[in-house]
Amino acid sequence: MVVDHGVDVRGADAGDTGAVAVADGIADTGGPDHNVDSDVDSDGDNDSDGDNDSDGDTTSVVIVELLGEPRVRLTDGTPVAFERAKSVELLAWLVTHRERSTRARARSALWDIRVQASTFSNVVSDARRSLGRAVPIDDDWIPRTHTEDLSVIPGVVSDVELIANARRRVVAYGADPQGVIAELGPLLAGVRGMPFAGTAYLWPDAEGITSELVIEATSAAAELASAYLDIGDLDGVLRATAIGLRVLPGHEELIGLRLRARAGLGDTAGLRQEWASYERILADEWSGGEPAPELVELRTELLRR
Repeated sequence: MVVDHGVDVRGADAGDTGAVAVADGIADTGGPDHNVDSDVDSDGDNDSDGDNDSDGDTTSVVIVELLGEPRVRLTDGTPVAFERAKSVELLAWLVTHRERSTRARARSALWDIRVQASTFSNVVSDARRSLGRAVPIDDDWIPRTHTEDLSVIPGVVSDVELIANARRRVVAYGADPQGVIAELGPLLAGVRGMPFAGTAYLWPDAEGITSELVIEATSAAAELASAYLDIGDLDGVLRATAIGLRVLPGHEELIGLRLRARAGLGDTAGLRQEWASYERILADEWSGGEPAPELVELRTELLRR
């Protein structure tokens, strides 16, 4: 379950501000570890960076994109480059484990074999340095400790956290359809696919995190599509549902919204094509090839009109 821990995010783009929802992991993937890692990498570098001596912009926000192949960017779209691929995975793990992020758990999650403390420290150092080069601040994006604690500051957020927060704002303020579109539209526009696509990360599925993120993204897409339907923007319905179907092809609510949009446009051929695509997905992936009875009934009703 995606929950809100009341973290404030400041200085993000429109639609990116407010309290952050944290997708917290379920499983405890690591036990006690008495070899507490230091922040000195194996080359003896204490991980200080001259760039961080400047007066940094502490209102900048780093976004860890999880919907699609994981990547890290600034709110203006500038990508953050890392020397080590594991650094991106570490940040993905940290933003989904804010209340239970320790070095032992992170190391256990990122590697299915025991690795040396120096290997893990090098990844932490690379992530810290790379974020510091991208946006110098007075402190560190990943605070230095000599304990088991390991975390990122609230200015590092995931795309899913921002979407979850926007959904809560919509409910809290009783937003009308235009308000829903304004909140969710810009955030969902960046959704590229299934969570953690193109990776071999072991921990998201094992901890149920992938499923949580899929539910968050598809629910938001359905809410956005419904808002477009309410104002009669049927092309908007098709755009919004297409975003959700990038995350979970064959999602029943999204398919139903697409069928309604095609019928509203008078596009009978398009409605039939939507149904054929749905049946192909069922045959290829899940549900034993049987369409949902509710969708069968909806299709029949719409074709009779």
